[in-house]
Amino acid sequence: MYIKKTRGAVSKFKPEMLTVVEYMKRQGCTDKSVYKKLKISYNTFYRWLKESDEFNEAYKRGKDNSDDFMCLTAESSLMKLIAGYTYTQETTKLIPGAPDKNGNSKPQIREKTIKTVTVDPSVAAIIYTLNNRMPERWSNNGYNVGAEELEVNIDLTIEDNENNKDKS
Repeated sequence: MYIKKTRGAVSKFKPEMLTVVEYMKRQGCTDKSVYKKLKISYNTFYRWLKESDEFNEAYKRGKDNSDDFMCLTAESSLMKLIAGYTYTQETTKLIPGAPDKNGNSKPQIREKTIKTVTVDPSVAAIIYTLNNRMPERWSNNGYNVGAEELEVNIDLTIEDNENNKDKS
């Protein structure tokens, strides 16, 4: 690839930079960390993105893969929050041990506890999902209730207290 320079020093571009750009963007690195790793300036980085199809393609490939991974991870985490989950928690309490010949003491395990923790489903995650996946049914605007609209009839009877007193 040849990157046309209008003025200044010879281009620092090397073909192996394409691999670095793609790899770093796939890992979710920022643009700043990429151009620092390549030892090029901010302006050079963005000029190469604009002027070089190869550089731009490597950047996009890496970023697309990173975005796909982040979306899959977010969806997986959201599903756990909606359904609830359990995990194992391990706690270890230590006590000082007997000193060795150099006077250093090595801690000893006094108590080790392993328990299963249950995390309840997150109401916020459920509401978020329903509002975004089925807005026509689960809108948060206060007008929709379930799939159908409710019809409410209110019959009010107002009695005159003066008339009631006379009757008693």
